[in-house]
Amino acid sequence: MDDLTLEQRIRRLEDIESVRDTWHEYMLLLDSRSWDGMRDVFTDDAMVELLGFDSGNGIYRGRGQIIDEFFGPISTPMAALRDHGSAPEPVVTLYQRGSTGHHGTNLRVQVSGESASTIAYFFETYRDLLVAGTYEHLMVRCADRWRIRSLRITTNYRQQLAVVSPRTTMMTHPGPQRLGDRSTMIKLSSTWHIPDTELPGDIERHYLRRYLPAIREVPGLRRHVLLKAIPQPIQYDGASRHPDCWRGEDLWFSSHDDFATATASLAWRAAAETGFFALVAGLRSDLGEVVEYIPDDRWGPGKVPPGTDTLMRATWHIPDGRQPEPIDRYFFEVHVPNVRGVPGMHRHAMVKAAEWPPGRPARWWRGGECWYDGKKDYKADREAHEKVRADGFAQLTAGIEYAYFLIEEEWLSLDGDGTTTTT
Repeated sequence: MDDLTLEQRIRRLEDIESVRDTWHEYMLLLDSRSWDGMRDVFTDDAMVELLGFDSGNGIYRGRGQIIDEFFGPISTPMAALRDHGSAPEPVVTLYQRGSTGHHGTNLRVQVSGESASTIAYFFETYRDLLVAGTYEHLMVRCADRWRIRSLRITTNYRQQLAVVSPRTTMMTHPGPQRLGDRSTMIKLSSTWHIPDTELPGDIERHYLRRYLPAIREVPGLRRHVLLKAIPQPIQYDGASRHPDCWRGEDLWFSSHDDFATATASLAWRAAAETGFFALVAGLRSDLGEVVEYIPDDRWGPGKVPPGTDTLMRATWHIPDGRQPEPIDRYFFEVHVPNVRGVPGMHRHAMVKAAEWPPGRPARWWRGGECWYDGKKDYKADREAHEKVRADGFAQLTAGIEYAYFLIEEEWLSLDGDGTTTTT
């Protein structure tokens, strides 16, 4: 550099600043989705290489492919995302999904004649996700400006951001709690079968190793309960004792708003893209508002010893031509006290069905969930169960369904700290 003339030094500084401007322009165009402007940043023969991403890794050659296939709206149908190697890797980039914020730092520029090489750190925010890595550029001087000829983007850090809500959660409430409007606790319950042509072990491994870690990255998730269907301990009205599903799960959120944020998050999409729900059959998902919840007074939230407890779930409709108000009043004033008199019950939640996805009518009107000591002999407590059965509530409703599950695992997150009980 000592051999450079003053004019050459000034030009070198101008080149460095022009290269820096091109880099800044790239990030601004990226966040504003100005793809026509982005075309001018790259040369016709440019190349972009992606490393360390969840999807879309590889090389994109030429200005057209870079803009149309990397930055453009590309997605793989969800039904094709099976873990059998037959489906293509989904190319769903951040840049088509929602607002992004790119920030660059520590840029180092080395100019050599008509080209310049750079390396820089970046971090990027997208809704609830923080991504960090490096940019490596090769830029060339063109007649009107500096342009990118090659760009390698390497991601080496990814972190879910905490979602802070001013609302308190029912999970630590010492007694019954009634909530309303959009602050109501929300629970998404899902059940599924194993297809006739599939082995349970393969699907179980997919669920536990791929889907389960992904879904627990969803923002606002307060509780995740893993359920294994079991035969009904007591048979009612000739109903089959055999379970009508293989497994299920409950996802708890503090409010409608938190649930909406979760389902719109990148983490929710990532969980769906594990392909698990394309592997199972008979998937049923129901959203409910938890109108009253009696928490566990024995073990404490998230501390249930694995394999010791059983969950009984019942749902029902309001018969045609009947008004829901008197049936609801009978439920809360007569039936609920009888249910809470059954020995061994230590949690009770009452749920009001909600539409989900939006526009799809709920399959039932209300539901109730009871957690029992799974070691109890149900036949020995039959008198209490018969009292529940004989109180007349079932005759007031329609389409009542029962399901029993073994609670295999309960995962609880309080203020971002996960407490896990695993069997």
